[in-house]
Amino acid sequence: MNRDDMPLASLINAGSIPVEAVPVFTSGELSRILGESLGIGLRISAYFGAQVRDGTGTQLLAILADDERNKLYAGRASVAGGGFPSIAKEHPQAQLFEREIAEQFGLVPEGHPWLKPVRSNCFQTSDSTVDGFYRVEGEQVHEVADMVREALELEGDGADDLGAGRPADP
Repeated sequence: MNRDDMPLASLINAGSIPVEAVPVFTSGELSRILGESLGIGLRISAYFGAQVRDGTGTQLLAILADDERNKLYAGRASVAGGGFPSIAKEHPQAQLFEREIAEQFGLVPEGHPWLKPVRSNCFQTSDSTVDGFYRVEGEQVHEVADMVREALELEGDGADDLGAGRPADP
């Protein structure tokens, strides 16, 4: 693929096209096109899911930016089943977009290197629950959020035990 034969709809920055003018692919075809486009230097400007207007499912929509030519390219895919092929392993810029799609629509980006939550601590995909964030445990590890919570729970002189806002004793 090269920049002169893109199978996606083309538009200029700040331009618009009707959604019907954006070509529809299978999720596998869209993933392949995205991967090839990123390989020739385009970047993902937006990649998200949206409910189909008639409420029958979810579509993936992608907007790619060609900074050299000041152009945008758009494509979409109807998702059949509970997932779509991930491109995040080869193109890390896609990982957050794919995780957001999983979190909001329950579609699994198949082959994603590390499917973890973006905003919620737990989300349901079509075939499993992704729970919690990456955790490290041990004597030398602490979680800042837990320290703040514990500090707020202290009463009276206990806040001084943290040493916050005062120099260390000589």
